[in-house]
Formats: sequence, structure tokens, C-alpha cells
Amino acid sequence: MGRIISILNELWRLNIARTIYYNLRILGFQYGLNFPLFIYRGGKILGIRRNCIEIHSSPKPGLIRIGKTLTQLSNSQTVISIRLGKLIFKGSSIIGRGSCIFLDSAIVEIGDSFSCSGNLRLIGCNKIVIGDDCMFSWDVTILDSDNHPIFNETGTRLNPPMPVHIGNHVWLGCNVTILKGSNIADNSVVAACTCVASNCKTPNAIYLNANAKVKSIKENINWSKDYSY
Repeated sequence: MGRIISILNELWRLNIARTIYYNLRILGFQYGLNFPLFIYRGGKILGIRRNCIEIHSSPKPGLIRIGKTLTQLSNSQTVISIRLGKLIFKGSSIIGRGSCIFLDSAIVEIGDSFSCSGNLRLIGCNKIVIGDDCMFSWDVTILDSDNHPIFNETGTRLNPPMPVHIGNHVWLGCNVTILKGSNIADNSVVAACTCVASNCKTPNAIYLNANAKVKSIKENINWSKDYSY
């Protein structure tokens, strides 16, 4: 009985019409009829076309959950807008409610077992790669460009877009910002309110802002997704 109630509650939170439409329109009938995309209320995908979202995994219902409420800190819409780019999921993912993903011409790859609490801001026009088993807290921002060009006196652009790479099993705390050209090593923790604009090369480390720089404050660590106070 408890499982039946849980399933009914999950279905109640879904936008059934959008779930059906997006699966069939984007993924095609053969793959889409497995309904790997679950679209929750307030969730929508803009600029849809065939294969603008790819799933590199065996299909099963609810493999990708867009707009799921994981925290009560967000009550806004969840929007994925894909202009010319492509969003690739390599396994299960939860995109928390209130998140906004905007792809101009970027390729964004999200690894298996990904979750973000809510209010993720991911804006791509180059390339963003997120490894397996990553966990993002609320209000995380990821940018692979400055969004506006800066030129020198000869008209040469000074701030071209640069790819972002986040390794496997990385935890980004709340209000973390990842800027273009950043690389974060496997099994890292980026502390809350940290702004990363460089390479965090050492794996198994905790990183935070200190004296206007991002540096590791502790190495040889491990972390778990288990919830604990």
C-alpha cells in the first residue's frame, strides 16, 4: 500500500501532458515510449527539436527528472532552453525545481547519478562536462563564457568562451559559482559561496575562497551523499 501511495503522489506532481509530449517529440517513439523524461509541474523545455536532448543509457521511466522538488527553497519554474546546442544525459539525473539551463550552441554532458537541489543556473555556449555521481546544492551557477564580448583597441576579442570540466563524485555547496575555463578534480568538495575561475587540480580535496584565491584546505578526504546533520 505504501508503494502505491508513493507512486500516486509522484504521478500527481508530474505534468503528464508535457511528459508525454517531450518524450515523443524529442526522443522519438521507440525510445520515448519508455518515458525516461519526467517533467514535473512548472517544468518546461524550450526550443525543442528531435535529439536536442540525448540519453546515453538504457531507457526506463523517470530516468531523468526535471523540476522535481528536493528543497522548499524554490517555488519557481524549471526551464531548459536549447537554442542550437545539445544536452546529453549519461544516466539518471534529477534537475531540481527552479533550475534554468540555457544552451546557445554548447554541448553539455551530465554524468550518471547526478542531482541538484534547485535553482541551478547553467548557461553554456561552448562545452560543459559534469562527471558521474555529482551532487549540487541550491543556487549553483555554471558559466562557460562571460556572456558579453570584450575587445581590445584592434577589435580582437579578449574573453572567448572556454570549456568547463567537473570531475566524478564532486559536491558543489550552495551558492557556488563555476566560471569559464574551470576544471575540478574527482572526489572534490567546493565549499559554499566559493567562486571558481581556475583549476582545482588535486583530487580528494576541499576547496574554498581564501585571500581572494581558491585553494584546497584539506586533502585525502572522501564524502558521501548520505544525508546527515
